[in-house]
Amino acid sequence: MRIVLFIVELTVGGTQRQVAVLASAMAQRGCDVCVVALFPGGKFWTMLRDDPAVSTCSLFSKKRKGLWSALRSRCLGIMRLRRKLRAMDSPVIYSFLNDGNVLAWFATRGTASSRLAWAVRSGNSSLSAKSEVFFRISRILSPGMPLVISNSSAGRSHCEDKGWRPKCFSVVPNGIDTDRFVPDADQRRRVRRDLGIDDDTLLVGLVGRVSPVKNHENFLRAAACVLQVKKSVRFVCVGGGPAKLMSRLVALQNELGLRDSLAWHEDQDTRKYYCAFDITCMVSTGEGFPNVVAESMSCATPCIVTDVGDAAEIVADTGVIAMGTEPAQIAAAILELAELSEADRQAMGEKARLSIRARYSIDRLVTATAAELTRLSCDQ
Repeated sequence: MRIVLFIVELTVGGTQRQVAVLASAMAQRGCDVCVVALFPGGKFWTMLRDDPAVSTCSLFSKKRKGLWSALRSRCLGIMRLRRKLRAMDSPVIYSFLNDGNVLAWFATRGTASSRLAWAVRSGNSSLSAKSEVFFRISRILSPGMPLVISNSSAGRSHCEDKGWRPKCFSVVPNGIDTDRFVPDADQRRRVRRDLGIDDDTLLVGLVGRVSPVKNHENFLRAAACVLQVKKSVRFVCVGGGPAKLMSRLVALQNELGLRDSLAWHEDQDTRKYYCAFDITCMVSTGEGFPNVVAESMSCATPCIVTDVGDAAEIVADTGVIAMGTEPAQIAAAILELAELSEADRQAMGEKARLSIRARYSIDRLVTATAAELTRLSCDQ
């Protein structure tokens, strides 16, 4: 089967990682896979470009700044993608994210074999103004879609509640590379040494871009609540974000007296932090399938999550689901895990890893995706 995976760009992000993982794994299974991006560049673009089993193509040589350039590139991108698809032998097109989905829809209109599937990668989290526009356009176009695949039940429910009506709406959860995200005692020691944290200190971490939906402010306030009960706990936030928001959070950190108890790091190698943490927190106010949770569990680190998206389903009985997204509720969940013995937390982490391997492996992702795209190919 010839498959084209289309996305606007492959810089950083959970969706971009999943595209790279899916492309490589499907190619290894013998599929003819081509990844087409509007713009080149980024960690995952480089990863795929260096994979001999996957072909890559960008519709533009570089991304230009400015609203006019963005509009121009998307209009021209539709025509260039259409020409690219016509040159291929009846591929199945699988597009990602709202803007990529809309561009792919227009590029395949009127073609002899427009076998297009959309990927939906978010739950009920708030969208940027641009994403909201493409989401609403997608809703209008959705009745003409033969197949939409969500990576979470929450994402499908959210779209359906907002009026999406594709002919078929399936759920295929993300796949986690359990050979990459593994417990690593040496990595744990190195990271904790670099952070100035000894082996006996409980380390609680939050991984994710700095954005209001990730709820960093309430995480900081929860950390202050925890320290009133257990003064030896330390906290780390991994991920960057807009300078203005970062400045506000650092000011809050100082106001709460967390200067020496909480550190910020911007590092794309999240795996080493999962290994160093004793507890990983995901306290977002909106998610679909939170990769952070599944990746941390795969590293045998138990998680605390808020009940958003599919997070509670992923964690199940291998972690703690906070009763809400407010500081006191998050702090109570952290203290619940903190009160366990180290042996009990380790046992919970080992159970979490087994759960991810059984339910969210890359093999399951590829098998389910291939089945959906094959059915689409045969139906049309």
